This record gives sequence, structure tokens and C-alpha cells, in this order.
Amino acid sequence: MPVPKRIFFTFLLTMAYGLLPAQQRTLSGQVVDELGSPILGVLVFVSKVGNNAADRSQNSIAQAITNLEGEFEFRLPITDSLQIGASHLGFATGYKLIGRAERLVVITLARQALPLEEVTVYSLKNEKMYSESALPVGVLSADQWR
Repeated sequence: MPVPKRIFFTFLLTMAYGLLPAQQRTLSGQVVDELGSPILGVLVFVSKVGNNAADRSQNSIAQAITNLEGEFEFRLPITDSLQIGASHLGFATGYKLIGRAERLVVITLARQALPLEEVTVYSLKNEKMYSESALPVGVLSADQWR
């Protein structure tokens, strides 16, 4: 093999070998509620399959927040064992396994009522704190509204 061809093939193999670890794919999708309406501000995370359920969002390999249309996008390594999750206040966290060839994902979140245990209200008008009072904290007259 002549030297110029050998140099060319060596260069070609070196470039191909350098690109192998950088193989990535784009995964995009949308988060919607049960009615199909997009949800703004959802934390979407991708983690390896097998992580503990409580630690999935903390041990994620990528995270994103949905836009006004509930859309997100990731650049991920090509691998078989990934799971995507979505979490938002007022909705149950949803998980979905994603395959190697999957490029578009739609995640549907179910509404979930949040129980309120205790609410504390502080008044900036007076320095003393009122707690568990059935009386109003402050009363405004009609002149003060103007």
C-alpha cells in the first residue's frame, strides 16, 4: 500500500475511533395532564434504570424544565437502560422507560391533591405575632383603601 493511502486510512480510522464515545441522540418530548393540556415548569429528569425511587431526580444524568408548551429536550448518550421521569407540584410523579431508538416521548401526569397541615401567617404591621386567633389581625377603614 503506498504511503499516501496508508496515511489517509490511518487518519480516517483515527477520526472514526474518536467519534465513537461521542455518540449521542436527541430526546425530546412534552409533558401533559390527563386532558392533554401542556404543563409549564415540570422538572424532567433522565436516570439510569435501577436507581432507588427516592433518589432518581438527585442521581439523574440530565435534567430540564418544560417551557410554555410543556416541551423539553435532552442530548443523551446512546444506551439501553434509561428511565425518564417528570415531577411537578400538584401532580403525581410519572416515570417511563425509554428505549435506544426512542426520540420523542409524551409523559402524562395525573393530578394529585396536596394535603395542607398548617399555615402560618405573619403580619408586618405589628411586631407581635398572632397565632391561632379567630380575630382579624388588622382592620382597615374605608379611608385607608383610597
